[in-house]
Order: sequence, then structure tokens, then C-alpha cells
Amino acid sequence: MRRCLPALVVLLLQPAPSAAQTRDLGECRELKDKPGELDCYRAAPLPPLPPRARRPGEVADEWRLDAPNLPAAQLTAHRPTYLIVRGTDHINQQPARVAAPQGFDDAELKLQFSLRGEIFSPDQLGERFRIWYAYTQQSNWQVFNGDASRPFRDTNYEPEMIVSYDNRARRGEDAPVSLRPALVNLAVVHQSNGRPEPESRTWWRTYLQGGWQVPGGSLLARRWYAWSESGLEADNPDIKDYAGRVDLMYRSRNGRYGGVNLLLRNNLRSTNRAFLQLDWRVPSPLNIDFHVQLTAGYGESLLDYNHKQTTLGLGFSFWDW
Repeated sequence: MRRCLPALVVLLLQPAPSAAQTRDLGECRELKDKPGELDCYRAAPLPPLPPRARRPGEVADEWRLDAPNLPAAQLTAHRPTYLIVRGTDHINQQPARVAAPQGFDDAELKLQFSLRGEIFSPDQLGERFRIWYAYTQQSNWQVFNGDASRPFRDTNYEPEMIVSYDNRARRGEDAPVSLRPALVNLAVVHQSNGRPEPESRTWWRTYLQGGWQVPGGSLLARRWYAWSESGLEADNPDIKDYAGRVDLMYRSRNGRYGGVNLLLRNNLRSTNRAFLQLDWRVPSPLNIDFHVQLTAGYGESLLDYNHKQTTLGLGFSFWDW
């Protein structure tokens, strides 16, 4: 060992090879166990690094901040898409303004699909702007309730128009973990259940949303203004006091144990009415992953905007959210 140390020191102190001395790795392999083999490898250029793998869950990936122009027909995931069987500890048998109990079952089928597409690209608006359309639909189906002819208890329709701004200091690079949002969204969203009175529920909102890269994934924070002054909340005038005024959504990177989407909502009042939803996509050897969902609080659906319950659902995930 002591004999090797002087040789190692001399080797480390030798100057780096110049461009003229650079050798090809193939030449070095031909010198195996021959004089000059070590010097050849020292003069050879390092092999190029492999391309960095895409890291789902980060703001730049979720909102395609570095992607080329996307055709309107090329859809991407907006929110989790799933089909689950879910049970509740407190079914809403008599929604607001409904005169008689409905006879609903505690268990039902819940389906949500949510997609987003681009309308205008950076080439048309400037390098940092995009305009998206998005659509989310959630249905609660009393498929096990044969006595009531298996009705759809509630279906919520939610179209959105979103203007996105790439707020990173340097485009094309990962946003650092900092207080500066990597993404800013300004949007208009309508949500309704398409039901006649007295079960009709509807509202319009304008929201401002920031997106941050955080350890392990991304965080979206949203504050909205509901259009109440013009009477657009006539079906549910107190919805903000239950379905909230602000929400946070954390989305983890896809990993060995799947991906997590955590939603927290609050009404920002002393009554402190809140809602939590945890969606967990669990990898499986099948082509479709399993889906686990837990919700607690007010507003699991529009019909239940002022109803508090806890639900647990199991089923299948679709799309790579």
C-alpha cells in the first residue's frame, strides 16, 4: 500500500490532457495490459451523461411549461380520473330545500374524469403564456339501490378556462424550491349539477392560483371569488361558507408506491368548515392501477355542499396524473 501512494500522488498531480492528446476509448481498449493503457484512458473524453428522466408531479411537467405547442386535440390529465366504489358514514338523505327523505344507500359508485387541452400556445401569446380549456365531471351513482331504480344521485359538470403564466426565473430549467411560484394561473370556472329545482346547485368563480415546486412534488394554492352579487348563486347562496374560499392541492411524484393527490379546502371563517380529499394511485401488475380515496368534511359533491360526511372508496385509476 505504501508503495502505491507515491504513484497515486504523482498521477493526481499530473496536468489534464490537452485537446490534442484526447484519445478514443476504442484505442484504449486495444492497449489492454500494455504500456500506455492508463495514459490513454486519462486522455479519453468522458462518455456523455444519459438524458435526465422525466419527473412526474412537478409543476413544469404537470403544466407542460417547456413543451412545444400542443394541438387542441392532445389532452392531458387535469385532476385524478378514477372509478371507485365508495361508502359513507352519513349519507345525505334530505338535501337542502328537498321536502322528503330520498332513501339513498350508504354505498355507491363514484366516477370522475378530468382532462385539459391547450387553446393558445406560447408562439401565439408570447413565450411565457398558454391558454387552456379544462373539463371535470364527477358522478355519484346509486348502482346498488335497486329499490330506487339505481339513480344517479348527483353529477357535477365543471368546465374551466385557464390562462397560465410561466413565472420561473429561467425557462427550460427546474424551478427551485422557493417562495416564488413557478406557475401563475388566472381562470374562470363554472360548476353545476344540471338538476331542476329544488335540487339545482350552481356557481361561477374566478380564481388566482400559484404553483410551487416542493420536496417530493408540487403544491397548488388557489383563492377564488364567487360571482354572488349578480344572483348566479341563487340555488345555493351560502355555498362559500361550506364549500370554501380557498384550497391547497399537493401532488407527489410518481414512485415505487404510486402517486398521491391531497386536496385541502377551507371557508376562511371562524366556523372553520373544511374538506379533505386524499387520492392514492397504487401501482399494480395490471395495465390499470388501483385507486384509494378518503374524504372528510363538507362539499364532497354540489348536492352535498352543506353536508358533512366521511367517505372511503376503492377502485381503479386512469391516466397518469
